[in-house]
Amino acid sequence: MIIFMLERSDSRSIASLYLLAYNFFFIVPLLVVFGIVYTGVSSNTVARVMEKKVGIVKLVLAGVFFGVAVLLLWSVF
Repeated sequence: MIIFMLERSDSRSIASLYLLAYNFFFIVPLLVVFGIVYTGVSSNTVARVMEKKVGIVKLVLAGVFFGVAVLLLWSVF
C-alpha cells in the first residue's frame, strides 16, 4: 500500500511519512534487539531485564496506542 501511495504524486509526502513511521516503530526495535544479542548478551539476560521493566513497557505501549487512537479519531473528524 505504501508503494502504491508513493507512485501517486499527490500522496508521496504522506506515504514517505508512513514509511518512516513504519521503520521507526517496527524495524528499529528489531535492529536494537539484534544488536544487543549480537554483542553477546544472552536471551536469559534480556528476558530478566524485560521482566523488571514490564510496567514501564506497558505504560509506554499504552501511550503509543492512545496516541494512535487520538490520530485516528482526529483524522475521522
